[in-house]
Order: sequence, then C-alpha cells, then structure tokens
Amino acid sequence: MKKAVLTLCALMPIVAASQCNVTYLGGEVTDHQASSYPVAVDKDGNSYGNFSYLGMNVWGPDGSTVAVSSPEPTTAPFQLSINNKKQAIVNSDSWCWPEFRDYSTDMMIWNWEQGTKVCLKPLPFQLPEGFFSSWPQPPVTVIDDKGWVYTSVPDRGTLRNRAIVWRNNGVAVELPVLQGGLRHYINGGNTSGLVVGQASTDGRDFRSAPIAWRSGKIERLPLPEGFTAGRAVSASSNGDIVGQGFVGRRPSGLWWSEGKVKELPLGFTPSHINRHGQIIGRAGKNWLPAIYKNDEIVLINTIMPASWREKGYEVTLLTDINDKSEVLAKYLGGPDFRYGSVLLRGCFSNQ
Repeated sequence: MKKAVLTLCALMPIVAASQCNVTYLGGEVTDHQASSYPVAVDKDGNSYGNFSYLGMNVWGPDGSTVAVSSPEPTTAPFQLSINNKKQAIVNSDSWCWPEFRDYSTDMMIWNWEQGTKVCLKPLPFQLPEGFFSSWPQPPVTVIDDKGWVYTSVPDRGTLRNRAIVWRNNGVAVELPVLQGGLRHYINGGNTSGLVVGQASTDGRDFRSAPIAWRSGKIERLPLPEGFTAGRAVSASSNGDIVGQGFVGRRPSGLWWSEGKVKELPLGFTPSHINRHGQIIGRAGKNWLPAIYKNDEIVLINTIMPASWREKGYEVTLLTDINDKSEVLAKYLGGPDFRYGSVLLRGCFSNQ
C-alpha cells in the first residue's frame, strides 16, 4: 500500500474559543511545602504523580488524594506509569532482590486500591554499574491493563539496550528485535499492550527507526518520503501513534494512523495522543506546552483562566491526556516558585 503523507499548515499558535478548567491535584502550590510532579492519568480521571521526597500519590478526578505510597529513593531512574485497573509502577524504597542486586530493577506493581505492592522479578542479564545513581536517560515504563510491565534497559555485558516485558510478573523476557544488533528503546504505549519506541545503532534519535510492538510482534513504522530516521513516543487506546521523524538532523512531528503517516505542523513536537486525535506536546523554538486539534496548534497558557494568570501561575509541561480529553499538567507558581499538578478540562473546542 502506498504511504499517504499529509503536510499540515505551518505553526501558528491559535487562541481557541474554549478555555481550560483547572482542578488542582493535592491542593495548590501554596497549600503544601513540597513540589509535586504529575506522571499519568487513567481513563476515569485518576491522576498519578509524586510530591518531592514524600512518595507517589493517586489523586481522584476531583483532585483529592485517594492513595499514597511510601517514599521513593531519590536515585531511582525509572519513569513510572499507571493503567486503568488501579495498578501503577513504583520504585521500591528498599532492595527488591538483595541476592540479585545487579539483576534487579527494584520496580514494584502497586495496587493503589488494595494497598499492595509486588516486586518485579530479576532480569536475565546484569545492569551496568552505576545504573541507579548516574544513568543519564531514565527508562520509560508501561503497564497495561493485563498487568504486564514493559521497559528497556541496558545490558552490562554488551551495553545494548534491550526491550523487556514481565507477563503477569513472571520471568522477564526480551521482546522481539529488528535484525542488525540494534539497540531497542521503549518510549511509550497504551494500556492494551501496544508499545512503541525506536531502534538504533547508537541511541541517537536522528539515526533511529520508529518501531512498535503489537501483540508481541515488532514492526518498523513507515516514514514520509525523504525522511531518514524517526522515533515513536506514544500510542492512543485505538492504536494511533505519534512521534518524530528526521530529515538529516531536522525533526518534524509525525502521526501514524491506520497504516498512514502524517507530518504534523512545523515546530510542533508531540508527546501523547488520545483516540480522538487530540495531541499534546510542545511548540516553537522555546518548546512551549501546546495542544493540537483539527490542524490547529494552541499554546496552553493562552487558554488558561484569567484568575490563573492573575496568580502568576504558568503551565510548564503537559504529561498525559486521556480519552475524556482531560490533560494532566505541571505548573510553576507561588511565592517560592514550586511545581504543582493540575488536571485540565475543556481545553479542546469540542468539549
């Protein structure tokens, strides 16, 4: 099948008629003494994040705290995740497998409704020395609604990045790979088990191939004509994927849907997508947080309420979006300039 490529309009921030409604998660930044950092939101509007040195939190749709885990070690390198079955990935506050220190990720599955935690089993290979204290790129994790956990970590013996899955917390096994001894990186996925990322000889984005694992099988995603490399970063519940493509070292946002690939507006870098084709990410040379809908790019801070702006608050990062068009965001504000977490509703014009 011939690849369909659509180049959309050039980047022009548009102030839409809609305005975001703000739900503060765990209170405003003036209500607590520590910054909070949002991670992910599930289909029901339960948000997952952490307060500095105070552990992981789950906030309900109304912003109230519904679950708190024990404090996390500051050296834990993994980016955490949540599914739609009241499960989340947390880092252990102690060693999971003391007898297998070099083989353990120290990650746990936390059932935040029941309050239980279970350590993931050790890896079949050793992690590099210094992985927990100085590894430069925090590995992404994905937990699907079956409770399967995915991540990609380096093998000490070869320094080759390997994509791993724990099925029902069984023995960790490597996902299928592309030929050529490439390094495989997981960058995101959905809760149905679609996992996306990139394969590369050296880990550099502009030398990578965008890839996806569907039903356990690996596939190389198509690129628009003239593009030389790419990476996939997020997948929606209906299987759409967003990421980046490269012409040389020049990046451009991409959207894969039903076997076709679209080029997104120049200057927009996507990070997450939902089943309605609503995309969040960053825009412009200053990487400002933005949303994309129906060929329009909207800088998120232009559609925040006037009362929000009067307080001097500013959204600095959009971290997730669900199929209810709820956007999870990090903001900066307060007299001490701390970070806080909010759930935004009504940002898209169809709400």
